[in-house]
Amino acid sequence: MAKSVFEQIKKQNGERFAKAIRSYDNGIFDVPGIVDIVKYAGNDAERIMAYLESLKQISIEETGVYQDPLTLLDKAGYDAYYVANLEEQNRIARYFASAADLENWRINSPSAQGEALCTFRDPHRFENYYIINAVKKNVDQIRREDFKGKERREDEYGTSVISIQILKKGGFISIKNRYNHTVPNPDNTFNSNPDNIIRGLSSSLRHHFNTDFSAQKATLPDGYILAGGQIVRYNYEQENIYFGPNFYVKDGVIHRLKDHEIMINSYVFDMRTKTLSYPGAGSSGRKTEEDTEFKRVFLKEIEGHKVILKKDKDTQHLFIRKEGEKDPAKDIEILTLKDGAITALNLPTTTEIGDDFLQNNNARRLRSFSAPRLESMGIGCINATYTLTSINLPNLKRLGNGCFISLSNLKSLDLPALTKMGFKCFHYVPELRKVNLPALTSMDWGCFESTDNLESVYLPSLIQMGEDCLHGEDLRTVNLPALISMGPDCISGPRLESVILPKVSEMGDICLSYSESLETFYAPCLKKQPPHFAPFMPPLKRMIIWMKRKQLPKDLPVAEAGISAALRTVESEKSTDPKGISAQLTPSANGPQNQQQPKQRTSFFKRLRDWFLPQK
Repeated sequence: MAKSVFEQIKKQNGERFAKAIRSYDNGIFDVPGIVDIVKYAGNDAERIMAYLESLKQISIEETGVYQDPLTLLDKAGYDAYYVANLEEQNRIARYFASAADLENWRINSPSAQGEALCTFRDPHRFENYYIINAVKKNVDQIRREDFKGKERREDEYGTSVISIQILKKGGFISIKNRYNHTVPNPDNTFNSNPDNIIRGLSSSLRHHFNTDFSAQKATLPDGYILAGGQIVRYNYEQENIYFGPNFYVKDGVIHRLKDHEIMINSYVFDMRTKTLSYPGAGSSGRKTEEDTEFKRVFLKEIEGHKVILKKDKDTQHLFIRKEGEKDPAKDIEILTLKDGAITALNLPTTTEIGDDFLQNNNARRLRSFSAPRLESMGIGCINATYTLTSINLPNLKRLGNGCFISLSNLKSLDLPALTKMGFKCFHYVPELRKVNLPALTSMDWGCFESTDNLESVYLPSLIQMGEDCLHGEDLRTVNLPALISMGPDCISGPRLESVILPKVSEMGDICLSYSESLETFYAPCLKKQPPHFAPFMPPLKRMIIWMKRKQLPKDLPVAEAGISAALRTVESEKSTDPKGISAQLTPSANGPQNQQQPKQRTSFFKRLRDWFLPQK
């Protein structure tokens, strides 16, 4: 007896998926070919329910009178043209920000190509796709830097230059975005439905090119595409290839992996030959792989080892065992995969990692990263991950530019051996609360910017700090006892109360901005007030803070780690520390003096009066 549609979908997509459809609308099971339609849709039916419902009554508005697509796009405010050759395909490239442009605007680049479309690197794209490139008539008035930090896929900038691409053999459409991978799913702009640009464009394109591309009024959410009429849930998109847990979609065709192959992010790993292959390499004019550094490091780790795959439910675990070793207890897990994406990575022997390791969304689902022997990382490694919560790099000494950017859930950071940090590392780590970097001596510009939950920073060995470092909404205390020079626009936050810089002799402009709550600023070696010192602070308070930079209030909470030690260092070097201040701040055997009674908090200006006026 043939199985019911419910039973087929239950076996294919899981019981939860099948029951969700039945509970929502049992009529969806009557859609012709529904089992094949959802074959690659994953196991979360709720996200695509509106689309599944729309399949019951698909109707494309056909008027019988079609306007030319270019005429409709002109009405929508675009200058558009049909692409017939490579020059026309790439003519719009000048409108897309390069990596150098983004660096000048202090915007994190999604890849080495900046925000340029993958299309520009595919010389055969126009041969396989019908392409219309469209540029807003006022494009020169829409500037990329005006949207820094506020990028949205369908905002004015993102949609000011678009590329509509329809597979010539039908079944697939993509509308490309000017931001490219700076925003999620840039290839699904307007939900890849031309009618969302201007009404009637879908039927106009169908009529003009005599092809179907399955655009519906109900659209699929981010992370899904249509390929050959099938709903596909994917993990990554690179070079117009969509990667799922055990398949990839290329040029609208779904390629399922063989039994001895597993998906590792955007690579196919062959368990028999121990090789990694990138589906985009060597075809359609693609010359480079997306993450060659990961491939190099991974293959070096498994060299001379047997690779063992273990599974539990929807998770895969990849272990290595030395050749000749028979004891399973000595197996080392190097990868954990869920739905083909890396969630945990362990590199037990790697000592050096080059540039662009796990970049371009390849770390998107990474939860933990461990490399106990790693000493150096190159440029642009491990960015844009919303899941990373654990970093174990006890021997890391050097960190290249632009590493660990946009880590949305990292709460603590412990890198005990790190001495040098390149620019813009740990930029936008909003949940970071604890930092331990005892050996760090040099930090380039833009590090720890937008770390809004970090309250206290103590970096005992830091000597040099570049501009735009240490900004956060909750930043309250900063203690940098060895710091000598700092660039412009450093150390700021509306709740900042205490800044201890006993050795700083050089400070850039616009430091301590928006620090209206600042009560203690100790910088005895700083002789010249920088221009625009502590902007947005009341003028009288700014003047007094500067005048009292060589003194500390008596009730400073010296129990904080490092402050008294820092002041003892200053005293031993006979700095300009006021007489008696260090002695007052050195904790006694019974602990700080202010530990005997609860601290009575007084207003800032009352304390200033006490400092300036003699006591009666």
